[in-house]
Amino acid sequence: MSEESKQSEVMIYYWPIQFRGNFLKLILEEKGIKYSCTRDWESMQQLMAKEIKQREFPYFAPPILKHGDFISSQMAASAQYLAKKYNMDAKSLEDSTHALMICMNANDILCELTRNCGAQQWTDVKDWQTFKSTRLVRWLDILTELLQRNASNDTKDAEKALFYFGTDVTYADTSVFHVLYSLISFMRMKDLVESSYPLLYRFYEQIYSRPNINAFIKQQEADKLEWCGGLIEKSMLAMMEQEQGQQKK
Repeated sequence: MSEESKQSEVMIYYWPIQFRGNFLKLILEEKGIKYSCTRDWESMQQLMAKEIKQREFPYFAPPILKHGDFISSQMAASAQYLAKKYNMDAKSLEDSTHALMICMNANDILCELTRNCGAQQWTDVKDWQTFKSTRLVRWLDILTELLQRNASNDTKDAEKALFYFGTDVTYADTSVFHVLYSLISFMRMKDLVESSYPLLYRFYEQIYSRPNINAFIKQQEADKLEWCGGLIEKSMLAMMEQEQGQQKK
């Protein structure tokens, strides 16, 4: 890594939404690292309109991470870079690999929730409910089991902090937190998570209470930042409204 990368401010190029950009931002917020990010649609549209050869680095899609002369565009690779740089990765090679796996799991969950990042919209509430009761539940089962397999966790004492590795926060924790926050806050699934996955809900509340993360989330809420935006967010909100209407009947 060059001296420029060591000393320069971190820059995140991403749409003004939460979605996959928060995976990177949560790492930086937790560690108190100063960074800048794009805040408008126009600048991102200009960036993405450039021909590949005109781009500073041949990225495909945001979030794009820039740190000095280093640029990365795959979210999980960028998250791992930040985690290693700022001491939020798991310690051993094996745990580090599993931390990356958990980050990629979290990204896959968001991709499935948004039907391949908006490639399709949700149009049938039955499909939405089937997804929730099959694939989403399977993912939550996996996240629960991985949390339980950290031998350092005391799963019985509700006052003890829970982590995916060891006894301190890693980017695996912030990645899973982002998924859980999305489910609970945006997708109205608090009852599902709290009643069926109490360990995950306890984990979610503990990570949410961390001062830097709490302040960051509250600021995004105050800014009324969209979750994923566009037609896919509208279609998801429509599914939630239809579901809510069915429950009232």
